[in-house]
Amino acid sequence: AGTYICTYAVTDPSGNEAMSRTQVIIVGDNKAPVVTMLGPDNVTIEVYTTYNDPGVSVSDNGMTTTVKGGTFIQNFPNMTPDSLGTFTITYTVTDAAGNTTVATRNITVGDFTAPMIELNGTPSVNSKRFCPYTDEGYTVSDNYWGAADITVVMKTDLPSTEPSEATNLSGLFSIYYEATDKSGNKSISDKRYIFVSEETCVTSVNDLTTSFSLTLMPNPTTGRFQMKADGLEGEAQITIFNALGQAVYQGNTGSVNGMEIDLTNIQSGMYSVVVSQGNSQAVRRLSIVR
Repeated sequence: AGTYICTYAVTDPSGNEAMSRTQVIIVGDNKAPVVTMLGPDNVTIEVYTTYNDPGVSVSDNGMTTTVKGGTFIQNFPNMTPDSLGTFTITYTVTDAAGNTTVATRNITVGDFTAPMIELNGTPSVNSKRFCPYTDEGYTVSDNYWGAADITVVMKTDLPSTEPSEATNLSGLFSIYYEATDKSGNKSISDKRYIFVSEETCVTSVNDLTTSFSLTLMPNPTTGRFQMKADGLEGEAQITIFNALGQAVYQGNTGSVNGMEIDLTNIQSGMYSVVVSQGNSQAVRRLSIVR
């Protein structure tokens, strides 16, 4: 490219010269560089992972310069993203004539790593039937999200997640936890196994676990009976379980002294009457015979 001058001079055979003529020729470059993306136009990478940009290839009829820009480089000049979203890398190629071509690569930064969740405490636990059981829980962490952004759900085949009812049945049970971060990544903890023995929290059907005494009259009964608790002050929770550990009656009372309970709609069999107040508990066997 450039400006060139061409002069034309004509002489005939007799030596006569004509007036010369001059022509100015301007050679221009109106063709923009051709830019070819190396690698894909759209890229997805993990957050905190360094991106090695393959760049572009350029062809032109002269010298060119390439300038990289875009929101990815603006936000992460070290090429290691620390936030999620979609960003761009632009390649602006200019030749000596000022012709320019711009190419754009889209970079999506995502979180594809599941949380880490581990059990607190031991992987196995021994308990007794009707003993309150509270699991030791878990510790959870994530590569991007904070603990408040992780949803944890307990999965168990225990009869109940309530501590006072968790061991209503004897047998081998398990607990594990499922953690889900805000990106939708899920993981599960190891299982904790809980062995609930047939032995109850009392050494016999007439022994108590607290300072208050529990009396059922009559016992055996056809369904109606009086329940009296000496030494119990304040409100207490009353739960009656069948032989399968299922609660067939639940109630709360300010004073259980002289309280009458009607189980005439319950079939005959052996039942456990559990009176709980805070961490204290008393258990009596009840026989319904018709």
